[in-house]
Amino acid sequence: MFCPKCATPNTDGASFCRSCGANISLVPQALTGQLARPSEQTDLTDESVCAVPGKSRRPPTLDSAFRSVFMGIAFLLISIALSRSIAQAGGFGC
Repeated sequence: MFCPKCATPNTDGASFCRSCGANISLVPQALTGQLARPSEQTDLTDESVCAVPGKSRRPPTLDSAFRSVFMGIAFLLISIALSRSIAQAGGFGC
């Protein structure tokens, strides 16, 4: 079976192309005309499919937005302070 994206030959029954990584699991079904109807296919936008393992999917809040902004500002200030202290000390081995 050949990949429809990059035309690399792959073994029969392969799920992904060995060259480009494209999903080729449905290619044999498409060639024989046996694809499932869209209503029969699973919904890939389901939150259980898209959810990151170990993380709960909570709606964004103003509190989390402020926390993220202040953490970014703190990181920026610390990195500026460190870069200035390294420059004043003469750098690493220079």
